[in-house]
Amino acid sequence: MRSFFLKIIKKVFYKSQKWQDIEYFDARWKQRIALMAGFIAENKTVLDLGCGKMWLQEFLPKNCSYFPVDYVSRDENTLICDFNRYEFPTQKADIAFVSGCLEYVSDAKWFIQKITSQVDSCIISYCTTDFFPNRAEREERTWVNHFSEKEVIALFEENGFGMKNKILTDTNNHIFVFSNIY
Repeated sequence: MRSFFLKIIKKVFYKSQKWQDIEYFDARWKQRIALMAGFIAENKTVLDLGCGKMWLQEFLPKNCSYFPVDYVSRDENTLICDFNRYEFPTQKADIAFVSGCLEYVSDAKWFIQKITSQVDSCIISYCTTDFFPNRAEREERTWVNHFSEKEVIALFEENGFGMKNKILTDTNNHIFVFSNIY
């Protein structure tokens, strides 16, 4: 009986939670960010979408220009955009870097369209349903979309980007590298 009430309480009180309500940053995520940054060449402009603690900066190659983007100011250089309010920076860049953000974007199709219209390539991590299939667990983490590996690839292909590389981390997190095929 107690577990029944706990489930109801969770549904009533936690259903509407968003990333902003539970925001936290795990230093172990730096390993993923460092791995992803390995795909960035020197002298590139990088749009860090959902920059969080801006850990990417310490892993950037020489002479890269860095543009942090988040829903709140992380420092005086942050471009403030709430992707769930259809806000997106106008800043053009060579690379979009998206680490641990896509899961929280309600309109992922719109978000990917915006990315592919402003950059030449995208380095993105995503916890696919292939390795995180339990919808209830995904929603407990406040993830608002649920794509398989094939669906993530298709979203980029629909926007003229092809997959150039793919890695599965030891925590079953997919890292994709996409580039404009035109």
